[in-house]
Amino acid sequence: YYQGNLKEQIRRLKFGGQRQLGESFGRLLAGVVLEDGDLRSCQLITWIPVHGQRLVTRGYDQSYLIAQGLSKQLSRRLTAGVLERIRPTAPQAQLVGRQRWENVAGAFRGLDVVPLKGKRILLIDDVLTTGATGYHAAQALLEAGAAAVNLCVLAISEQTDRG
Repeated sequence: YYQGNLKEQIRRLKFGGQRQLGESFGRLLAGVVLEDGDLRSCQLITWIPVHGQRLVTRGYDQSYLIAQGLSKQLSRRLTAGVLERIRPTAPQAQLVGRQRWENVAGAFRGLDVVPLKGKRILLIDDVLTTGATGYHAAQALLEAGAAAVNLCVLAISEQTDRG
């Protein structure tokens, strides 16, 4: 769960500029992926991207850093350019329930590119609360031709506001 030391460390990565934590978190996720047949069988690893404006403000994309650490640990290529956030969104942490779903609706576009077609995707993100971000990102990938999308996150929030 997104609590205690794990929450503190994720916040350090996300808001505290401690980029090196991304690789450590990727190693942590690798253990989960290797133990789960569905996750292990994914053919392509990518991440839920931040919008370009947030990338400029923060200076990096925390989910990319986690995915990069995971791909290194698994000795598998990380695939960029299959999913993009096409509009800025309010930080999900400031919203609850239905607001989260509305905030990210239409925020992603899966790109119609050959590496995506018919592939099982392992989609990486940091924290799952309502599932809204993961759902909309996965839908965009499926609409662009992915065969299946499996979401893998570092932590699940204890909040139960599913909207």
